[in-house]
This record gives sequence, structure tokens and C-alpha cells, in this order.
Amino acid sequence: MKTHIFHFLLTFLGLFMTSYVSAQLYPISLSQRIESASAIIKGKVVAQKSYIDSKDNIYTANLIQVEAITANDYWTVAGENPVDQSFPISLFGANNEHGFYFSFDAGFASDTAAVSSFMRALNTWKCATGLNYTTDPMHPNLSSANTAVVSYATTTPGFIAETVVDAVRCKSGTNYVQSYLRSWTIQFSPTASWYKGEDELGILGTGSLDMQSIALHELGHAHMLRHVNQEDHVMWWSFDTEEQRRKLKQYDVEGGNWIMDLSGSSLVGTTCPQLTKPMFRANTIGLPCGILLHSNEIQFANNLINIYPNPANSILNVSFSEPLNEYVTLRIFDTNGKVWLENTTIKELESLDITTLPNGFYVIGIQTATGFSSFTKFIKY
Repeated sequence: MKTHIFHFLLTFLGLFMTSYVSAQLYPISLSQRIESASAIIKGKVVAQKSYIDSKDNIYTANLIQVEAITANDYWTVAGENPVDQSFPISLFGANNEHGFYFSFDAGFASDTAAVSSFMRALNTWKCATGLNYTTDPMHPNLSSANTAVVSYATTTPGFIAETVVDAVRCKSGTNYVQSYLRSWTIQFSPTASWYKGEDELGILGTGSLDMQSIALHELGHAHMLRHVNQEDHVMWWSFDTEEQRRKLKQYDVEGGNWIMDLSGSSLVGTTCPQLTKPMFRANTIGLPCGILLHSNEIQFANNLINIYPNPANSILNVSFSEPLNEYVTLRIFDTNGKVWLENTTIKELESLDITTLPNGFYVIGIQTATGFSSFTKFIKY
């Protein structure tokens, strides 16, 4: 059964906005408006056809196939400068680790299977884009205004999960220049039938909704990504029972990295000191990124990554068959997908110290900002 499950709400300085904008296929003029307003939109023009969105509105237009889009929902109006423009919404480093602390409410926290499912979804975003949301109580947010909570709560009728974000607009002089995300909440319906297991086959025959997939979607909203109109994408707005979408696609990663790049820079001279506190990408050492980001059967491409010596004992040299024109992330993970080493480089030859790795078989992989990845195997002795 197809279920309309996703609801994305935005609040800007007390102005409550209900938004389904990205659930529809965009007329070209609207897509150009969005792109010119400092958001990104990834997609292509497709043929004219009718489409029904999540509010059962019918559209017929020249349409764009939207595969990733970032939030920039609040437009300036008459009397505001500059008029009729919107600005991107960045994340910021709210705690002393340049991340953002969130918590589970008591009801959700007591459901250990739900917490595990949610954390697998969060770790998927961390591995892909460095989304630095943390539950570490040793690093709380420095201001009580910056809150984030995951809970079981009654959702809007017809929806079984929703995300509410609170964004603040910032001025430089008399002009608005950017917004930042002050707080967010993610709510799951307590009456829905949830599958919370890690085993993807375990959902078969349950008639349940996959919490990990839906948490991945809702965290996408907390990552400032909007709905798309591609049914096999994480940010598609409806879901079947027993359906799973646990893997991010290239455009999900591109959109998330665009937000993280925006959030990683400092903007001074505005009415919002939060913009001077960049969010740093999360450390993924110890996370099972190999499992979370890729299928169980990894495609190895030895012609793209050259390593020597193999087997290796102390230093593993990594070179690339083609020049790098962007930074890539190198990760070494074991056969269980656990990350043991992570490094970002643009050098065509990188020497990695592997002396602390236990002896055994490992996979080394590269991932670019656009989501491209390649892998090869080696032995540590």
C-alpha cells in the first residue's frame, strides 16, 4: 500500500509555513527561480505530463525531473532588502565540537531497536556527507535556543513521520544575506507498524514500514534537503509497506555536501553570530561506512586505485590512475564494514600509516564529493 508519509514544516521567526513544494514536478520557470535564489536543484527537463502531488493537486506543465534540491523557502517581501529573494539555510556548530547535539525523548529512548535504527540512518549521512549531529551528552549545545529532539508523537493526520525545522534569517546592514537552522524535531507516529531491524530481509511479510529508511528521509530534511519527484530516491515523499530505501544516491550526496560546504564556512558582519561558527564534518572513524553506503557486493576497480606493497605491514602507498581534480575521501574498512582509517586528499600519491591495524583483509575505497566511489582490497600482515 502506498502511504503519504512525509511532512516537512518550516518556521521562520514565528512564521509557520507548511511546505510540500518539492513533492511536485517543477515548471521550468519555478525551477529557474529556485536556482537563482542560492539553492541548488539537480535534474533535467522531461516531457509534458500530468502529476498528482502529496496534497492531491494536479499539475500539467513542462516538467523537471528533480533528483536533489536544498531548502530556501523563505522569500523576502516588499519593504525588505533585497526584495523577492531567498537565501540558503546553513547548519552551524552549536556545541564546542562544531557539531549539533540532539536527544531522544523518553518514549523513543526506551525503544532501543528504534534508537538503533535511527542511528544507522544518521551514520549513513555521516559517512556520506559528514553531517555532524551527535547524541554525545559530553558536548551539549551551548545555547538553550538550539534544540533538536527525536520522538514518538502524534503527527499531522495522514502522515506517519514529519520534520519541523526552525530557521532564522540574518542581515548584513539592511540586507538579508543568509539563514541558519536554529532547531529541529523529527516525529514518528506511535501507532504505525514499524520494522526496526538491521536485516533487510526481515521486513518481508511484516506489512510494516521500514524505520531506518524513513529516518534517513527525515534526517535529509534536517540536513536541509527537500522532496524530489523520483520514486526510487530517499527524498521521495511516499512509501510502500515493506519498502526499503536505505542507500543514498549520487544527488542525495551532492545536495548534502553542498549544505555542508556552505555550513563549513564562517560569515562575519551579520546580525547572527551563529554564522561565524561553522559546522565541521563528523569523524567517521569506527563507523561501518562500507556497509551503510554501498551494497553488500562491492564492485572492485583495481585500475582506478593503485596500491603497493600488497600485502603491506606499515605503510600503504595509494596512487590514482587519473589526475584528481577534486578532493577525495580515502577510507580503509574491514570485512565487517568498520572504518579504521579516513583521510581526505587531492594528492596523486598518498602514503598511509597502517601499523595500528590488526592483521587481516581490508578494503580501501575512495569517494568524491559527487558520490563516485571505487574500491580495492589489500592484506595487512
